Amino acid sequence: MKIYSGKLRLVGDGRVERGNCTVRSVIEIGDHTLRDIRADNYIETYLNVGQEMKILVAKFLWRQAILGVHYNGKSYKVSKGSVFFDIPLMLLIILGFYALVASVLGFVGHLMGIASIIWYIRLKSRAIWQFNNF
Repeated sequence: MKIYSGKLRLVGDGRVERGNCTVRSVIEIGDHTLRDIRADNYIETYLNVGQEMKILVAKFLWRQAILGVHYNGKSYKVSKGSVFFDIPLMLLIILGFYALVASVLGFVGHLMGIASIIWYIRLKSRAIWQFNNF
């Protein structure tokens, strides 16, 4: 997850996806330009051009999404369920990779599989901590 801060300068055109989310062509905040970024309709409400704010952005599989907005001393975040939906999917992919590599490489494959699971758990733990403390 990454936090961008500064004055929100531009919120580009968007297209509605799955009824409760909008994909924005561009968002400019501070010195950063974010392209093709998703935002829940709840979060869209707080994207006011001209405001100083912080935006919490995460990458889910291949897409970026705004998970939270902080301005005027308040934080507005999406629900936790929508944030961590990819955990079971990624664990299945890693376990499948683990089984494949372990069957081909034996003991070294087991070590690689265990290392990848530890890496993923560490990555997600950090993301959960960042989201909860935003």
